[in-house]
This record gives sequence, C-alpha cells and structure tokens, in this order.
Amino acid sequence: MMVFLLTLSIFAIGLFLGSLMDNERTKYFLSYNEVQKQNVRSMQLQFELNNLKIGSNQCAKTKSLFDYYLVELEDNRERLNTYVSQAKVTKDDFTILKRDYVLSQLNFWMLTEDMKENCPDNSNFTTVLYFYSSKEKCPSCADQGFNLDYYKVKLKTNLLIFAIDEEFSYQEPIIQILKDVYKITSYPTLIINGEKQEGFVDRDSLQEIFCNLESSRNLIDCVN
Repeated sequence: MMVFLLTLSIFAIGLFLGSLMDNERTKYFLSYNEVQKQNVRSMQLQFELNNLKIGSNQCAKTKSLFDYYLVELEDNRERLNTYVSQAKVTKDDFTILKRDYVLSQLNFWMLTEDMKENCPDNSNFTTVLYFYSSKEKCPSCADQGFNLDYYKVKLKTNLLIFAIDEEFSYQEPIIQILKDVYKITSYPTLIINGEKQEGFVDRDSLQEIFCNLESSRNLIDCVN
C-alpha cells in the first residue's frame, strides 16, 4: 500500500510540474510575441524618421535591423513548433500563440513594402507568401516547403518567406482577406513579389523564377 501511495504521489507531482512548466513556457511565448510587436513598431518609426529626412539617410542601418528582427521571428517559429510538439498545449493557448505569430509575419511582410518604397537601394530581396494547407488537402505542400527552405538556406535574408496556413483563416480573418485578394483557391500557392504561382513549383522552376526577378539579379550568382 505504501509503495502504491508513493508511486501515486510521484506521478501527481510529475503532472503538476509538467503543467507548471507548460504554463511558464506559454507565458514566455506570449511575452516574446509582445517583443515581436515592439520590433514591428520600431521598424515603422524608423521608416517614418527616414520620410522626415532627419539627418543622414539611415536605410543601411534600417535594413540591418530589419534582417535581425526577421531572424528573431524565424527563431521564434522554430521554438514554437518545438514547444507545441513536445508539450500539452490547450487549444486556446495554441490559437493565441499561432495567431500572434501569423500577425507578426504579416506585419513584417507589409514592412517589406515600406522598405521597397523608402529604401529601394537596400531592398534587393524577394518576398514569398506561401499559402499551404493540411496534408489531406495538399499532399505536395510539405515538398513545396522543403524546396523553399532549400533556397532560403542559399539566399538567406535575400529571400523572405512568409508561410500562411490557410486552415487558420477561421481563427485569423486577415488570412481569408489575403486569400480573397489573391484569389487563392488551391494549394500550394506562392505569391512571389506580388505574382501568383499556383500549384507545386519544383526546385528548378523556382530557381528560374527567382533568377528572372529584378530583385534577384546578381544574387549569389543567381543561386549558383
């Protein structure tokens, strides 16, 4: 009997500690998402200062900081994916965390347009909105993501990929608005510098598209 009670106590303590750790990690990601929002606001203010023509042109510094913030955003995505896969996250917590991340992504995507307008000489990058869906709806989406990751490794901050889960449009209305704007009806779909590419795009075809874009010219010898 004592062994049973001891085992039960250890199990209960383990459950309590596990739940406590999950709650702390959820709080951490929520606070980190607040940092992402501050980063977006910081970039917006920098663009506004550039527009006011106060002092010398700060575009080079703005681009450097922009790249740093994007790396932070990507790191947060990887940490969030690891956390969700390893911890017991409630549906509400998951929705909040993912929604914050989606909004941060789209804010940075919109900032790329500000960058192109305000700092054209420092905007030698290509943007990709990648609309994907579940394995059932889109068997080729995983391979499409793999191909995009391949060029992301090669092009680094010269290729900015913003992956959008279309099934999350029920939780975040802006996704549905973007689907309507670009008339997204099938998956995968890529919006590359504003141009729509429907269906799976293989690696060679992606390279051809990237190399034919003005923003990608002379880019690491056009992805080798």
